[in-house]
Amino acid sequence: MVTREGSALLSAISLIMENNNNMIQNESPFNNAPGAGPYSNPNPGNMPNPASPPPAYKPPVESEEERAKRANYFEHILIPTLIYAVLTTFFLYNNLSGITMPLFVIATLGYVFYGIKVSNTPFHVSTYFYGAVMLLLGTSSFLTGNETMISWNNTGIFIVLIYILITNFYDTKDWNFVKYIIAFPTQIFGSVGALDDFFKDFSANKKKSGKKKSAVFMYVFIGVVISVPILCFTLSMLHEADAVFAKVLDDFFEGFKFETLVLIFLICILSFFMAYCVLRYATRQKYS
Repeated sequence: MVTREGSALLSAISLIMENNNNMIQNESPFNNAPGAGPYSNPNPGNMPNPASPPPAYKPPVESEEERAKRANYFEHILIPTLIYAVLTTFFLYNNLSGITMPLFVIATLGYVFYGIKVSNTPFHVSTYFYGAVMLLLGTSSFLTGNETMISWNNTGIFIVLIYILITNFYDTKDWNFVKYIIAFPTQIFGSVGALDDFFKDFSANKKKSGKKKSAVFMYVFIGVVISVPILCFTLSMLHEADAVFAKVLDDFFEGFKFETLVLIFLICILSFFMAYCVLRYATRQKYS
């Protein structure tokens, strides 16, 4: 039989246990969440579940302005790049030291200068000077028969070309010598990644032009028709002016094979994508 004192003790213990349960619920990190309560879910639906997988990555969508820039660039640079690729193949195929070397330099400078103009980039004050340096190196390769000197001249042409791109498209105002050294391999190897820009530019131009596709091909056809007689005339003049080039040309047509045609085609395609990607990667720095 429970006494009055025992009943009071049991009531006090029950009250203490109830207060402890209330304190535990108040200290819970989920107590302040919306809909929290003694029987609420400790991980409500509006809170992230640590065990759930992260959302799938979605690449950023380009704005209409960015796509318009791509389409405009592709429209202006496609045909000049095609022409430059053909000229490069013609000038350099099996002949890196003939009279075509300075002509290759002139074609390269013309293509780069056009790319700078298309990008609405002001010419750096040193651009014309270093262009003259490239032309002198190309002329030196034509005038010398020393293979070592020719190799150094051609390497110098490439280095000066990259320098022209860096000084025109990169913000070099506060650069030191180390930054220039780092920029050279960045421009060279970064151009490989610009191959993706070619397909994006092509896609943007395709969506923009639509019905104008036939006009683009018409322009290409007209350019080819105009360039064929010019090419024949140039071949004739170079054949008479340079004995080395005349021998290369005679050997080419005398021993013409299908494999040679395939090789020339591959060199032309490679020249096209190299020219496009090198210049395109440089323009990224201008737009970034």
